[in-house]
Amino acid sequence: SHPEPGCPFAPRCTRVRPVCTHLALVFISHDLELVAGLSDRILVMYAGLILETGPVRQVLDSPRSPYTQALLSSRLVWGQRWTTHPLTLIPGNPPDPSHPEPGCPFAPRCTRVRPVCTQQIPPLTATGEHQFRCFNPEVPL
Repeated sequence: SHPEPGCPFAPRCTRVRPVCTHLALVFISHDLELVAGLSDRILVMYAGLILETGPVRQVLDSPRSPYTQALLSSRLVWGQRWTTHPLTLIPGNPPDPSHPEPGCPFAPRCTRVRPVCTQQIPPLTATGEHQFRCFNPEVPL
């Protein structure tokens, strides 16, 4: 198996990616493009809650969760200088796990927050194999 086309870590991915089938690997990273080169499926979590999951290309090409979108927009683009293309930061701070608040854990940092987001955890919604949690998801084009 080969890494995803355009993966800047392709040399690393080919050395790390297992050649066996029916093998499960838990790889934890904020670098979603590196994860794309290592796996067929991706699971995006925030504060211990699954916010999006599905086939890698579906999740990365059409992210529905604001957190997945924020992760993708806050990555370095290979070959671009940070001085001319600054990183997009996710505002606010992660939640305190010892004092969980009601609602979606990403709500205090979310750009598309609605009142219901601070009161309830959104259900896991499925569109085929792609699943996400959000009361106000981005609708893919």
